[in-house]
Amino acid sequence: MGQGYQLKAVVKYNYNLASNDTVEATLKKLTAMGAAGSAIADRLVSWKPSFLKTEYRQLQEDDEKGSQFAKTALNIIGEM
Repeated sequence: MGQGYQLKAVVKYNYNLASNDTVEATLKKLTAMGAAGSAIADRLVSWKPSFLKTEYRQLQEDDEKGSQFAKTALNIIGEM
């Protein structure tokens, strides 16, 4: 580029994994390789919890209908 300008570029990669069953099976294979494999398996994949509002709403509806299970579950979920 002219006049002393320099071009800078940053490339970010997003890696998508296979299904959870495939990922878990793969991590088990790594773990079976011994201590080093287990250490890699523990650090290789992070699991991000997500809140499924549909399930929560269903528990609320069941609680309103008198479900003791839903009432207890909602109390436990309230800790999150």
